[in-house]
Amino acid sequence: MKWTELSHRFGAAGVVQLVALVLTLTHPSARAASATWKSNPVSGDWNTAANWTPATVPNGPTDVATFASSSQTAVSLSANTEVGEIVFSAGASSFTISASPGVTFSISGAGITNTSSVVQNFVASAGPTSRGYLFFLGSATAGDLVNITSQGTMGLEFAGETVFDENSNAGSAVFITEAALSEGFGGGYGAVVFEGTASAANGTFITYGGAFSEAGAEVLFIRNATAADATFITNPGTARGGQGGFVSVGEVTNSAGSATFISNGATVAGAFGGVTSVAGQPDNCTLLADGGSGGGTGGEVLLIGSVFVPGGNERIKLSGNGSFYFGAGFTQDRESIGSLEGHGSVYPASIPLAVGSNNLSTIFRGVVRNDGQGGSLEKVGSGTLTLTNSNEYPGGTSVKQGKLVINNTLGSGTGSGPVVVNGGALGGTGIIAGAVTIGNSGRSALLTPGSSENLFATLTIKSNLAILSGATLHVRVNSDNASAGAVTVSGVTISDAQFSLRDDGSSVLAVGTVIVPVNNTAAAPISGTFSNLPDGGVITVGSNTFQANYEGGDGNDLTLTVVP
Repeated sequence: MKWTELSHRFGAAGVVQLVALVLTLTHPSARAASATWKSNPVSGDWNTAANWTPATVPNGPTDVATFASSSQTAVSLSANTEVGEIVFSAGASSFTISASPGVTFSISGAGITNTSSVVQNFVASAGPTSRGYLFFLGSATAGDLVNITSQGTMGLEFAGETVFDENSNAGSAVFITEAALSEGFGGGYGAVVFEGTASAANGTFITYGGAFSEAGAEVLFIRNATAADATFITNPGTARGGQGGFVSVGEVTNSAGSATFISNGATVAGAFGGVTSVAGQPDNCTLLADGGSGGGTGGEVLLIGSVFVPGGNERIKLSGNGSFYFGAGFTQDRESIGSLEGHGSVYPASIPLAVGSNNLSTIFRGVVRNDGQGGSLEKVGSGTLTLTNSNEYPGGTSVKQGKLVINNTLGSGTGSGPVVVNGGALGGTGIIAGAVTIGNSGRSALLTPGSSENLFATLTIKSNLAILSGATLHVRVNSDNASAGAVTVSGVTISDAQFSLRDDGSSVLAVGTVIVPVNNTAAAPISGTFSNLPDGGVITVGSNTFQANYEGGDGNDLTLTVVP
């Protein structure tokens, strides 16, 4: 999806908001009376008094419409109607209640109460010249065991729409939002809109993609609405060029809450996956972009907007060719996400992408791309972020907290730029292309080659390594098999730094056994020594004593030789 398409989407949201506001102000308020739908009504028309007992149409903000067992379970509204509550009593039939095209059905009191054991269905109908609206107002809830469908249409833009406004909420209902059924201006896709301080509560929202461009259905959050604890499943397009469904937490005052957003990938060649866009507060949400198959585009997750309020606890999970777009339109110097994991592609913007503020430890096996904006990566939080692939971003890498583990086997796990460790730790068994600086920030920083899978492996740095004030090179050795972790570098500078050695074995090594903690491939010798390990100095760990030589190996390596 291009950014121009997103701009179109946000424009559509503005139109939806305006229409919803006008209808909210003009919905009918004439009071009738509470009534119960008959067991054998004369028709399926809500607005026919003869279908109710007593013979009056529930149509007022305090009216309660009750449904029990009935021979007529398909009910439609032929005029604008408002009720305070709809009650399905124990033993009620399974009903389908539809707001016909051109009709607004408002529920403004307690909402929907379903005490039956069957699912009750509501439909905001589509039509060739107008749409049906279903409004939840006041503190109304959509309740439990309720399915609500916003229909797509064959027409231009007259699809069904469900709106939650004021303090209303979606309860635990299931919402099905249909795509447009034929191509035309505006698409004709169904929509669910949250505005005011409305909440998606614990609802489940299934949003469908279509067979052509701009056909995908939408769920939109505007004003101060929240996604709360809901689940959003956004499905892909169904034909080449078909657009997926779209969920937008669209304003800085919105909250993604603790919701789960799933953007599914397309399974048809040339079709687009579902899209989730968050411009508001991510808070504690989980954002998943699943991969496509058969030539289909993967799902997309976007954190965008001119003002982004970082929640710091969100989880972003990618699979296959799913994508995460970060930072388009941001004006801040830096933004953070809670965690990143899985496969897929990340597209950072010109500001640093800080990962790890929810303190989780995750593995990202995908690729952080170079999209031409000079993106960079920053590790924050107490957890460990492991990168296992060759990455493309050119703007550099910084470690401020926690641990960054580089475990790639090809290319560079940190892109083409430099790596700076101002706090926390850098480790791994992979390859780093740029120059690496550890320390010199006033805080402790650690370089520890190896990983949890292989503690005694080598981290390769193809440029210069500077280990400076406040930094420690920590190496692990296994005396049981004479293996050790190491760092291979192209030039080394050491200044006011410390060296640490740990033996994970319990054996006594033969005198003369040599390990090489620093393999310097540059022609120049190592510049400087560790403060606690001068040239010729000794260090004892376990049952073994090692002597340091900064001119060891082929003449410019740091070697440790077992001495008596």
